[in-house]
Amino acid sequence: YKWFKDLNLRWYALPAVSNMLLEVGGLEFPACPFNGWYLGTEIGVRDFCDSQRYNVLE
Repeated sequence: YKWFKDLNLRWYALPAVSNMLLEVGGLEFPACPFNGWYLGTEIGVRDFCDSQRYNVLE
């Protein structure tokens, strides 16, 4: 779809989160970065539909 291409959206190839606390066995690691991956449903539903994000489904 042309309208989709015109949005010029970009996603990180490898998202990293570093502002969360990791607690393992009672030990707290406040600056422990970890990564994950995006699911198609997260991009298609959450990112496009949430009013505080792109909100393209008005």
